[in-house]
Amino acid sequence: RARINLGNIMFDQGKINEALRHYKEALLKEPDCSEAYVNMGNALLTQGNYQEALDHYRQALRIEPDQAESYYNIGVIMEREGRKPDAVKHYLTALKLNPDYAEAHINLGNSLLVQGKTNEAATHYYQALQIEPDSFEANINLGNALLNLDRLDEAIYYYSRALDMKPGYAEAH
Repeated sequence: RARINLGNIMFDQGKINEALRHYKEALLKEPDCSEAYVNMGNALLTQGNYQEALDHYRQALRIEPDQAESYYNIGVIMEREGRKPDAVKHYLTALKLNPDYAEAHINLGNSLLVQGKTNEAATHYYQALQIEPDSFEANINLGNALLNLDRLDEAIYYYSRALDMKPGYAEAH
């Protein structure tokens, strides 16, 4: 556990290669540690090593199949690779396992919005705000969705909330 914690500290400090080294050492001592695979996947994702990150998330799921974070992160990779339907599938799985996963609601909303499913996107932004009312991303994205739906008064409300959180954010002005 100490190796994973040390890796997490290195990751938080932006020392990704050092974090990876600690996660690898943790896996040598405990090869069935899903947390080490997830954290390693996160570090690799940060570096843009999508295939390696996918491999680590999938290994974590082999060990612990009900882990929402790995499904969410696979969704993030699918999204970045332009595979929106696959991203949606993984976000939905993450939400099935953890309905209170605000980031998964936000990313699912983003994927749906790009696909023109604005009402569905708005629903997920609302759900994210039920979980994390002070989420800047959920407020600004819900404002965008409501603007697309011509629900201007509601859009103004959520843009105003976002501006209260980040006064200099140009998109909300």
